[in-house]
Amino acid sequence: MEIGNLLFGNSRGKVPVSRDWQDSFISFLLTAGFDAYGHIDNDLLERNLITIEGNECCLDLEHKEHIHGFDNGIFRVLPYWWGDSENIAELPNFVYYPNQYELSWYKYPLRDSYANKEITYDKFLKMLNDCRCSLYK
Repeated sequence: MEIGNLLFGNSRGKVPVSRDWQDSFISFLLTAGFDAYGHIDNDLLERNLITIEGNECCLDLEHKEHIHGFDNGIFRVLPYWWGDSENIAELPNFVYYPNQYELSWYKYPLRDSYANKEITYDKFLKMLNDCRCSLYK
């Protein structure tokens, strides 16, 4: 674990995730319409914009702590939280709902990252492909 993450970060989990997977994940983000940090970078994705209130995702943009999250029911992306809310900081940065895979990182995708369960790199790539396909349904 990086010292900054140990002292100030939020990335914790059962299974360390290889940083070797970072290029594939960032490529997924960029081709899916996000920037390299996971912020929405495509107007078409804004229809799935979410806010976080406490530990719950909602669409009520009037009561917001975190407004640049994305959730389409197949996957969720929440960029690293730089604010003071511990509720948001403890949420995973990426969730793939079909297998409940959760991924958290420190500051940018797959830096000092951890998941809730172990998967193979091939399953990781298939999961990202499923996420990409879900955007066009």
